Parts: sequence; structure tokens; C-alpha cells
Amino acid sequence: QIENMRICAFNMCLLKMKFSTEQEYPDLSKHNNHMAKVLTADMYERLQDKQTPSGFTLDDVIQTGVDNPGHPFIMTVGCVAGDKETYEVFKELLDPMIEDRHGGYKPSDKHKTDLNADNLLGGDDLDPDYVLSSRIRTGRSIRGFCLPPHCSRGERRAVESLSIEALASLSGDLKGKYYALKDMTDEEQQQLIDDHFLFDKPKTFLVCVNEEDHLRVISKQEGGNMREVFTRFCTGLTKIESLFKEQGHAFMWNEHLGYVLTCPSNLGTGLHAGVHAKLPNMSEHAKFEEVLKNLGTGGVDTASVGGVFDISNADRLGFSEVELVQMVVDGVKLLVEMEKRLEKGGSIDDLMPAPK
Repeated sequence: QIENMRICAFNMCLLKMKFSTEQEYPDLSKHNNHMAKVLTADMYERLQDKQTPSGFTLDDVIQTGVDNPGHPFIMTVGCVAGDKETYEVFKELLDPMIEDRHGGYKPSDKHKTDLNADNLLGGDDLDPDYVLSSRIRTGRSIRGFCLPPHCSRGERRAVESLSIEALASLSGDLKGKYYALKDMTDEEQQQLIDDHFLFDKPKTFLVCVNEEDHLRVISKQEGGNMREVFTRFCTGLTKIESLFKEQGHAFMWNEHLGYVLTCPSNLGTGLHAGVHAKLPNMSEHAKFEEVLKNLGTGGVDTASVGGVFDISNADRLGFSEVELVQMVVDGVKLLVEMEKRLEKGGSIDDLMPAPK
């Protein structure tokens, strides 16, 4: 029986070898993502037989971008990593994508990290009449495990167990309760959805486990005090990393890519700092998109509901956490100043920012 299985496996390999690169290469003619922009048939041929030590292949890397052509006006990424080695084994594809997505960040560049909230200037004075809420989030990957697109069931359970043990050690305003989806009632799940992570009372610090990344860490609150949000974020994230290190599991990091995460768009800091800001007049101005771009804010997460916009940093890699939060703080202050000027019928020409 074992011999028959070997013969069967061998025959399957022979069958696969009958297909040429031209036959295997995906049709990307209608795709708008970074993967489709970089991948060529020649590159596909060079990389198609490579795989990482855990078995993640080129087709695994690009499948999400093949299945999802992207948005005609928004350049999506179109690939994922299955482990930390993905970024090395498939660097021929991923390096130019990273450079394109992250503003010219080159393979020789080194990332910087700064989780000292004392280095943030201001941030506690965003006008609450215009800034309705503030939040900061990031992802983290745990060394020794494949990333979620390539995790086995056992790995996911091990990540969950490690996370529960580490998070149980948090204290003070970081202390909370762990909700496992498999143990939730339908009512609890719906409440989680309806209240945007809120249950019986507002939560200002949350950690999600086994989503796109092993961990997603979120700090948020109502109003415009971004300094408080960032301070809690830095304190909680630093504490969580130390707890994982005590268990022998540091976070994935290297000096070129910073914190290693599943999506290349989140490399570096993985940080998304933003506010919901009320900008009904500014958002109707002809230069609104130009202002957002020049401030280094906006991106795919900018959307309007009744004149309220989600304003956040567009970059993740090549800037420190403090620099990115500072970019948002300064940008939101200027946007609010412009909104107030427009409310009174004034001009904002003298307030137009230069490109970052």
C-alpha cells in the first residue's frame, strides 16, 4: 500500500510537469494591484518551483491577488507572506512591490522604531468638536510560527494559548477579558459587531488573536486626545512583547523590514493611527485629496459618512511610530483649521501644505 502511494504521488508530479509556465502563469490583464504590476512570466518561471522551509510557494504568495483583481482606482497589494522567510525566498517579487508601495523604500534601507510616547509633540489638543474619536492599531507576528495564511490548526491553537496566558498577566486599565469566537453566543457576536468591539462598557485597549496577523493590538477612545491613545498603545504593546519574550516567543522583526507581518503593506510599524473627523466643508473642496496626499494621510481607509472622514497615516515602513502619529496629529490640526476657515467663507490658499 505504501509503495502504491509513492507511485501515485510520483505520477501526480509527472502530471504537473506537463504544464508549461505559459499554461500555469495567471491572467493578470484586468488586475490593479502591486503584484500584477511587478510579476512577469519570466519571473514566474524563475520562482514557481521555490518554496520556504515551511512549504509556502509562489502560487501561495500571489493567490489572493489572482482571486481579487482589486479596485480600478485603488492600488491594492495582491499578495501575502506565509512565514518570515517568504520575504527572502521571494524577494525578487516582493522587494520591488515594497519599494513601490512604501514610497521608494529600497532593499538596502533600514527601518526605525520608536515606541516612546514622550517623543510625541502635542496630540492632546485636537478639537473634540471636530475630532469624534481617535485610535491606533498595529499587528504583531510571533516567532516560531507560520503566519495566518499558512498556519496549521495546531499552530493557531498554540498562538491562542500563548496569547491567553500572556494577556492574562496585564493589569490596571490594560486588564480585560478574553472572548473566544467559538465560545460566544450569537447575541455576544452580534453585540461585538454592532458596538465595534464594545460590550457592556467602552473598551479602550483590545487585542485580537489569529486574524490577518497573529495579534492585532488596538488603543482607542472617544474625542481627540491622541496622546492618551498613543501612550496607552505604547505601554500595552511594550508590555505584551515582554510577556511573550518571557515565554520564549519574541515578535518577528528585522532591521530592514521592521515588524514582519502578513501583508507587505503593513511592514515596518504596521501602525494605523487615525481619527474620525467632521469635515463637511473641507471634504467638498477641490483640493481636499491633494491636501490629504501632501499631509501623508488618507489612503484606502479614508471614507465619508455624513461628512465624517476616517483620516489616517498612509505610510507604515521607513517612519517610526512616533513620526507617523505626529504626521496624523499635525495633519488633522491643519484640516480642522481649514474646516473652520471654510465655515466662515474664508480662503484656505495660505494654509495649503507642501508635499511630505
